Amino acid sequence: MAESSPSELKWMNGVQVNAKRIPDDVWEGFKAIILKQYETHTLDEVKRYMAEHHNFVATKRQFIHRVMEKWKITKYNRKTDDDHKTIDTHVRPSKKPGKSESKGKQPQKGHSIAQSSFAIQQEQSYVLYDDEQYIDPLLCDMSSQDVKYWYSLLADLLYALGDSQSAFQIRARLYQYYPDVLLAVACGRSAQAKFQIEAVRDIIEKAINKPDVRDDSWIKFLFGAQLARTWDQVGDKDNAFEQTAALVDKYLDLNTSQPRQMATRGPELDIAAYIYLRHLILQYNKDDLNFEEGDPELKVDKFLENFLEHQPYRVFRRHISCLSSCLNWCIDMLEANSVLPGAMQNIPEDSLYKIVCLLWRTWTQGLQQSQRSPQWTAQAMEQLGISASELLTLVVCTIMATIPAARAKGQQYDSTVADAIRRANKLRDSGDTTLLDRFLVQVQRSADQRMAARDEVVYLVRSAKFQPVRNFIATCVPEIIKLPVAHSGFIYPLLVTDPVHEEPVRKTPSPPGPSFVDFQHGQSY
Repeated sequence: MAESSPSELKWMNGVQVNAKRIPDDVWEGFKAIILKQYETHTLDEVKRYMAEHHNFVATKRQFIHRVMEKWKITKYNRKTDDDHKTIDTHVRPSKKPGKSESKGKQPQKGHSIAQSSFAIQQEQSYVLYDDEQYIDPLLCDMSSQDVKYWYSLLADLLYALGDSQSAFQIRARLYQYYPDVLLAVACGRSAQAKFQIEAVRDIIEKAINKPDVRDDSWIKFLFGAQLARTWDQVGDKDNAFEQTAALVDKYLDLNTSQPRQMATRGPELDIAAYIYLRHLILQYNKDDLNFEEGDPELKVDKFLENFLEHQPYRVFRRHISCLSSCLNWCIDMLEANSVLPGAMQNIPEDSLYKIVCLLWRTWTQGLQQSQRSPQWTAQAMEQLGISASELLTLVVCTIMATIPAARAKGQQYDSTVADAIRRANKLRDSGDTTLLDRFLVQVQRSADQRMAARDEVVYLVRSAKFQPVRNFIATCVPEIIKLPVAHSGFIYPLLVTDPVHEEPVRKTPSPPGPSFVDFQHGQSY
């Protein structure tokens, strides 16, 4: 077997060199043994078993490529409580001496006892109500197109504001009536509670085999990345890491830091694919077993830049007009609504929540009065692959993260609105390129908060604190549209709550970009 054993994966001058190829007939000769072991063990355990008992040495990437890509074996290695009692080999060893299971699991310095007890509280409140009832039964019939439209808007806003669990309930009910591929992606993005994760896994596994989900599209990648994340969300790290490594093997060229080029075009800039590509690489870097001693981690920024280079808006030199259009609309509406309405007085003292709610009410009031929707609302999905509500919220975040211009003399605006106007005008003056750069920074920060593991988030938006926002939202939609029942569980806020007591832990620094202020913490970047 010596002549067929590959050398371990090496790097030369920062460039990855593939391991020595193992002939197909050698793989086929061991196929039955490998697959038999894979029925009850992880790939890492199979890899060690084959080396120890059959002198068959291959890298993890070679096992993933052969088993999952060539042999099409993509089963999930679920573990029951009995498995944990009887099989202790499922514990993943660290590849490097003295290191924890993964880079992302290193203990955080300076964590207080309060933070530790908070993590326990999160764990205890993870399952919110009966697993079988993952959709609020009070949600009305959604077969009407008008009802569908308003519930879609409501779910999009709840998701954008951080109430992902309520958003999932609406989206899952909509999916029962309209099993659309994009709606399946939306369900995957918003599932948080354990029973929601189980439900969304079923949705995705069915949607991924639809005829319109082509292998050469980013939708296929999105579904794969979402499935991998579902295992991470329920604590099954083995399956999460194996599925992540398989996706990296299929969609990324590690020698050139290039994502796979898709023949099927999506939006001008696919924000969802951008988010999940970044998350996938960060998760891959956490698994020590993907690397040999001294190997560098994958360069996230390089992959993302190459991803952007091949997006349609750059390939065809087209302008993403919905960003500037939304920004201009925000400025116009804020200037026309200089005083916050009385109904917003109970919303927490957070400018971001208030500005988003004010602008969303202005938009939805126009819809109910049969006014024409702003142009950017129709362009958001086409150009960025996200909802208009998510675009609006991210643009407001980008506005409020901008260093404000000096207050002009004689301005009589409410201070909250005036501050937003000054920041928005400063952002508009910076130009479209800077606007896009800063927008992508907010996209990354939002994704980091939503996708953080439960022990990596140290704040919780309490239902009582978020309820005034929900109450205000309810006044902006037709009476027939009802919000799902609020549950005292996780809300991963896109927006600021209380930075003193609820500041998030960010393990991954934001990439370098134009100077701006982090409005959450008053820090300049």
